[in-house]
Amino acid sequence: MRTISSIVVGSFLVLGLNCDKGTNTNTPIKPLEILQPKGGETYTVGQTVEIRWRINDLSKIPSVGVKLSIDNGKLYTPLLLPDRSFPPETTWVSWIIQSTQASAHCIVEVYDYSDESLYDKSGAFTVSN
Repeated sequence: MRTISSIVVGSFLVLGLNCDKGTNTNTPIKPLEILQPKGGETYTVGQTVEIRWRINDLSKIPSVGVKLSIDNGKLYTPLLLPDRSFPPETTWVSWIIQSTQASAHCIVEVYDYSDESLYDKSGAFTVSN
């Protein structure tokens, strides 16, 4: 049995094909996904980095928050202070790395500001002094 579904994302039409056989894993599309950083990057204190994301389902994400962990995901704090959310049309934020954010175990999380159960995380990356 095959099912073809489609959604509109911005000005793009995204088609999905679900099959009962083959290599398709029928993995649902994440409503929100982080594009940059992906993990494995090395940045330095003072560097400006763009944190980029994509919202695949605007009906589920009314606003986006961004958090940073410097301990491999054990504790997250707002990336920017004061903590704030971004409208769903926003797809990136510029981050100037502070000395207190240096770590070999950084992870960025983007999330639905009103429902933190909808999120995506980067892989671990390094910020050096």
